[in-house]
Amino acid sequence: MYVVDILGSRYLWVDCLCIVQDDEDELKQNIHQMQHIFSQAEFTIVAANGDDANAGLPVIFAWSRHILPASTVLETIRHVAKDNRGRLRLDKTVWGSRAWTYQEYEFSDRLLIFANQSFYYECRKGTFYRAPLKRVGDGSFKIRNSLWSQPIWRYESHVEDYSNRKLTYPDDILNAFMAIMEDESAQSGTKFCWGLPIQNFSRALLWRQQANHNRKDVPFCRRSYGCNMDFPSWTWAEWIGGVQYDLSDTLRPIEGRVRFVIAWPWEAKYDLQAPTDPFTTGILHIRAQIAVVELAAASPLQGTKYFEFDLGVYTMTHVQCILLGIVEKITAMDLWEVAGYTHLAIAVEQDTKGIYRRIGRLRIGKATWDASKPTEQVIELG
Repeated sequence: MYVVDILGSRYLWVDCLCIVQDDEDELKQNIHQMQHIFSQAEFTIVAANGDDANAGLPVIFAWSRHILPASTVLETIRHVAKDNRGRLRLDKTVWGSRAWTYQEYEFSDRLLIFANQSFYYECRKGTFYRAPLKRVGDGSFKIRNSLWSQPIWRYESHVEDYSNRKLTYPDDILNAFMAIMEDESAQSGTKFCWGLPIQNFSRALLWRQQANHNRKDVPFCRRSYGCNMDFPSWTWAEWIGGVQYDLSDTLRPIEGRVRFVIAWPWEAKYDLQAPTDPFTTGILHIRAQIAVVELAAASPLQGTKYFEFDLGVYTMTHVQCILLGIVEKITAMDLWEVAGYTHLAIAVEQDTKGIYRRIGRLRIGKATWDASKPTEQVIELG
């Protein structure tokens, strides 16, 4: 309250105090409103190095003795000169590594950040650093403030940044991402099914394990093995560890180049009767082309006739695949496409109930796919 008081504000909102944590209805209602809570706040106070809610702001008393009077802080930052010293790496702080704080950063117009025995003030016009206040950034790097030409690009960037973060309770993976999904729904009109936008569902399935995933404390494994919620295997939210979307960027956009081949239950061209609601169960009742393909070296430069399989790390020699789409317009910016790897698929395994579970993503050569003699089947992907 001291910080709130000296900055002339009247109210302080603290999630653990203002949301009844053991009231499921109130908790759910507030989770769906977090983007509004943070975006409409005057500013958000961040204890960046605090391990828990009791950490406090250790530098607060030094602040009151050594910086400009509180009444002139906000006016002064509009006139300070640029300076590259004191740059804060929020991703290296405890706060910057937590999943729940991702939405705080993305939706707060102003952040007062206490870290490393100092403090920073960030707004849309810049990031400012105490000693005295100096501008150290331009404030333009938030994903939701960026000028992406396609909502799906913005969504993919959110997932890549968010999926590496830590959760105390694995079940909360989509709850802590809810503000992002609500915001994207408001902007593009799409619904989400287990964390994936249904307007670009086939493309949203094309995630893979992050190439730089080397955190020993977070192995890349299924989330459902350690929580009370059964996530479908096809969503990135089911997998602990970072994921990435690397099949499309500004130099080689996927839009208009790939023909996706599966009709999903919410699409007009869907011609099946889904026995269960996929939004509730995570089970997708679909018609798909399936084939068993032999694995080989994963590099287009080696002239192999087979395919890339996630990061090229695998123990099996053959893998069952479901075809998602076919690249029909090849770009010279993609070595895999130039080498003929035009078929996009997901690797799957069938469980004891006959439901297919995703285990990876693949790019397959046309000749290899045709030689594998794919068959069209009605299956359940969960």
